[in-house]
Amino acid sequence: MRLEHLFDGEAWYAEEGAWVYRQPEAAGYAGGEGKLWGERLEGLLRWSNSPHRRADGVWVADMRGFIETGDGARILVEMGGRSLPEEAPGLRRDLVCWLSAQTDDDRYRWLNDLVGVVEARVDPRTTWMTLRAWACMNELPPGDGPGES
Repeated sequence: MRLEHLFDGEAWYAEEGAWVYRQPEAAGYAGGEGKLWGERLEGLLRWSNSPHRRADGVWVADMRGFIETGDGARILVEMGGRSLPEEAPGLRRDLVCWLSAQTDDDRYRWLNDLVGVVEARVDPRTTWMTLRAWACMNELPPGDGPGES
């Protein structure tokens, strides 16, 4: 598999949201905004997240939103993934997420079949996130599957 860079970005919570802490688990909802930039994709991000904290302290992200590109396209996005446990050392939280997107804009239809991954770093003091997204490109050569020769 080869990874192709999609975008870098920054995101932040734009509202307080609602959080329920039932030790050792928790759940919440909040929305945010962000900016994305890259050669293949750039624009403004609007998103909401309904994460769940598992009993082991790992947050499970469930993010949905859309990107509004500089040329006026709107692209629906979904991300889900895992963070390091809250007890991890330091004042940061790392996340790894999958990414999917869909649009009816012909200029960005290539995103509809894309499987992506996102790496993120969150500063829990400010809830500011740094993002980097990659497209996963299948590089298996023909004939390497069962029954193929």
